[in-house]
Amino acid sequence: MSGATIRLSVRDAEGTIGSPVQLHADLGESAITVLTDVPLRLDPSAMLQIEEQRPGTIEVEVVHGDHPLGRQALPVHLLAAQQWLATPPSLALEMLAAHVLPNHPSITALVDEAADLLQERTGSPSVQGYQSGPERVDQIVAALTEAMYRRGIRCSEPPASWADTGQKVRTPGDVLDGRIGTCLDTVVVLAAALEQAGIRPMLWIVEGHAFLGYWREERPVDSAATTDVAPLVDLVDLGLVRLIETTLLTERGDGVTLPDLHRPAYASWLTGDLDRVLGVVDVHQARQDHILPLPARTRDADGTVQVVEYRPAVHGAPARPVPAEPTCTDVVLPRPLSGLLRLLGPPEARSRGGP
Repeated sequence: MSGATIRLSVRDAEGTIGSPVQLHADLGESAITVLTDVPLRLDPSAMLQIEEQRPGTIEVEVVHGDHPLGRQALPVHLLAAQQWLATPPSLALEMLAAHVLPNHPSITALVDEAADLLQERTGSPSVQGYQSGPERVDQIVAALTEAMYRRGIRCSEPPASWADTGQKVRTPGDVLDGRIGTCLDTVVVLAAALEQAGIRPMLWIVEGHAFLGYWREERPVDSAATTDVAPLVDLVDLGLVRLIETTLLTERGDGVTLPDLHRPAYASWLTGDLDRVLGVVDVHQARQDHILPLPARTRDADGTVQVVEYRPAVHGAPARPVPAEPTCTDVVLPRPLSGLLRLLGPPEARSRGGP
């Protein structure tokens, strides 16, 4: 059958949350038609209002001309704003990259502060990623960690079960301006600063904890997320990857150096048995796999929601975010519909399937 129309929408008890999608497809007789690119759109302003996980439905309707062919409503869970689920493991690791928000205005301010520190220490404020070699990469990272340390962020304990169920991940504004964050919060915020600076961050997730890593040189990787961490530990030993224990940036003292931040993470988690290391996320590869950042949403003094679109940074000077027009409220989900269903589907469905 040619010319069938497929309509999809996401709804909750208050109505549609986002723009319905209408697709066209030719349906073969007694055959399965698979649509792999479904640009389902949600309204970030509406999603911002979801404070706790709540039920919703994805509604699918197939028609041919004026004749309905089928209709189904699939129950899903709508996650709270900034909520991250820790299961299923591989999908959860990949989707954690979506919480790294390099275009958040608070990240731009932090990179500006790091550029000032670079000017004082090296005579150049340039934040140019890998253009000048690994030593300059270390200088940029050191300036970013110092700028974050100077914010006086307080450490907050994550939920006891966060490694099993996930948690709400604070935004860069919450962490840098509100000056509070868990280990995971501080990891994704500093990762966002590294990404805006053109440096490839790595999110290391271990039992009950998280810390950051970064590539000192650009190297290709096979996948955005891996649970086979032994080869990465070898690269740490070779000096190609350096680690950052971000919780040390929440402690008051005389400041910390990159070796100070590297040693505790390595000694606590990467010596001996590696079974406690749950996985590593390469944020750059996640972007290549179309796992894009969630919208950077902020509120003006009058309560107006502003949405900052993700734009890859141009390096050589601190990058500036590009704000969307206030009326532009659509956001394209960064994964195909199948990934959305696996992420938002009922708990019993998530527990049955693998990553």
